[in-house]
Amino acid sequence: APMDVLAVLAVTPASLAIGPVLETIERAVARAVGVPAVRIGLWNEAEQTILTPGSSLRDYPGYDPTTALITRVFRTQRALFVEDAIRADPANRAVYERFNARATFVAPISSAATRFGVLTLYAPRAAVLSVDDLPLIEIIGRQVAAFLVRRDLVIASIDAQARTEATRLQEEFLSAAAHDLRTPLTGILGRAQLLLRRLDREPGRVPERAEVAAIVTESLRMRRLANGLLDVSRPEGTGFVGDRVEVDLANLVREVLIATPASGHRITMEGSARAAVDPERIRQVVQNLVDNAVKFSPLGGAIAMRVWSEDDRAC
Repeated sequence: APMDVLAVLAVTPASLAIGPVLETIERAVARAVGVPAVRIGLWNEAEQTILTPGSSLRDYPGYDPTTALITRVFRTQRALFVEDAIRADPANRAVYERFNARATFVAPISSAATRFGVLTLYAPRAAVLSVDDLPLIEIIGRQVAAFLVRRDLVIASIDAQARTEATRLQEEFLSAAAHDLRTPLTGILGRAQLLLRRLDREPGRVPERAEVAAIVTESLRMRRLANGLLDVSRPEGTGFVGDRVEVDLANLVREVLIATPASGHRITMEGSARAAVDPERIRQVVQNLVDNAVKFSPLGGAIAMRVWSEDDRAC
């Protein structure tokens, strides 16, 4: 019987939620020992009680955990067999009658370092169980404890991997954000420095409207990127894409191209399409496409942008 349980424990994924895991183990133990019912209760440190996933004894009318057999075994860490649970724990008579539990085995589920909980096997009459089976139940309890130790290690490993992946994604995001913000900032700084040098040479000179407009355009772009970063920091579920409005995508792309600093590349745009979108998000997408095309193309190379409709989609 212990080998049968061990075989089930060996193939049960340790990463599953604890409820399905315990149900699988309970069925395996019931089959191996030949009893009608098995329950695994786990110690809850926060509530200072033993809880059974799926159903809670503490919510059962009249349940008294202080006298319960499972509490007794958990505290003493000694397996227990009683032929009549009601006689052994009359304060919880209603509970034992509810589960038709007369003859009862309770064994600790513990490792050298951790007390996980208890394993309970019960039957409607004593003939089904025997005190001679107590060592067998204790072995099964230790096997379940070993599985739970392995499960804790697997969960800890998964959590560590998740934290590592989250850190990597955060670093990638911050790097991309820095890249996105650097592009308009470079344009703003370059145009402002150029304008300042011209004013130094000609103190009475009035800046041309196009010069100021270019700085304003780049500043607005930078503000949109900053707002995008704030959107990303919103709590999950509050939404990232804003209101959708129908726009001329060709005009939107042209606006992005006009605002893109001169790079020595030949950038062309053709086609037309309309779509209901969040303009700011699509503008960010197009800007990233253009920036990457400029960055990874030879100086003086050609970059072609195309907008078109296909079936019910805008591309």
